[in-house]
Amino acid sequence: METKTVGDRIKVLCSVLGISQQTIATLTGVKLTVINKAARNVYTPAIQVLRDIATGLMVSESWLALGEGRIFPGPFVLLTATVESGRQPGGRSQMMSARDAHDLVEYLFDAEGVESCSVVRDARQPDPVYYVCRSQQDALLVLLSDRLTSPGIEALLVEKNIEASRISAVDEEEDEEPSPALNIYISLSELYLPNRYPGEALKKLRTGAEYLIPELAKTLEHLNPDDIVSPGRLAANHKVQLLVKVFEELNVEEDDIEEAIKIYLR
Repeated sequence: METKTVGDRIKVLCSVLGISQQTIATLTGVKLTVINKAARNVYTPAIQVLRDIATGLMVSESWLALGEGRIFPGPFVLLTATVESGRQPGGRSQMMSARDAHDLVEYLFDAEGVESCSVVRDARQPDPVYYVCRSQQDALLVLLSDRLTSPGIEALLVEKNIEASRISAVDEEEDEEPSPALNIYISLSELYLPNRYPGEALKKLRTGAEYLIPELAKTLEHLNPDDIVSPGRLAANHKVQLLVKVFEELNVEEDDIEEAIKIYLR
């Protein structure tokens, strides 16, 4: 996977985050024409433009500018590794090949310095599967996978000699408390998508991790919703910004805008 230039790395972000160049422009405030020219390596953006992109997408400025270090400086990243929802380089919404998906995940593993992994699945169905990986600086890289991409990730775990533990979650009886495994499985699903109560999902994740993934509990201890990067949350932020612009043009009251956003995020 080519990552030598800023343009290459913008294409990687389109694929990893499942977003288009237009979405990058909306989230960062950088003009689409600038994003497009940078992605095509027509020219290298100014430092301030790179800083705006890095801030808007919650990625490392040094990685975007120089290709050095981790992609995501934050403590928690939850990405999809599914072939169907992947994007080809440049953000074109097309099916990503299994080979491209494999190369993308391999690059993520290397860039983030994945050291160990807990594989969380529902015992009754083959997918989705969550790969909860501990990376450098005790950060969490979580990959949401399916039956098409899980074999490739499993192969990478073996190739790179990454220690993996297995956790199976099943539904509990109505009168029983959810098991730690079920708490982890459900909370990861809730954190991947935008929701109104991410704090509750984090609480469930901490509860499960204390019992089953103790080495990751420390990372979760001081985690807050603003630390979470996921395609679902970025897409929600994108739509929220568009909604706010529309409401402002219609002279909608600020309190009404806030209430509309809350309803959208339910």
